[in-house]
Amino acid sequence: MSFFRTDDPIADFDRYDAEQQAKLDKLPECSECGHPIQDEHFYLINDECICVDCLNDNYKKRIDEFV
Repeated sequence: MSFFRTDDPIADFDRYDAEQQAKLDKLPECSECGHPIQDEHFYLINDECICVDCLNDNYKKRIDEFV
């Protein structure tokens, strides 16, 4: 990515923000939280993309909760 600076900082930011959003739009979305997955890894379970945070938050359980 090249960052162009002009005499209009608002336009510069808008251009930068649009480039960043275009990159986010290409990423897979987590089926649990709906956010783009920006980590290096994700889980594909039953053809659904799940981010590491959602997997841990929603499915990781302590053994002592079941004993």
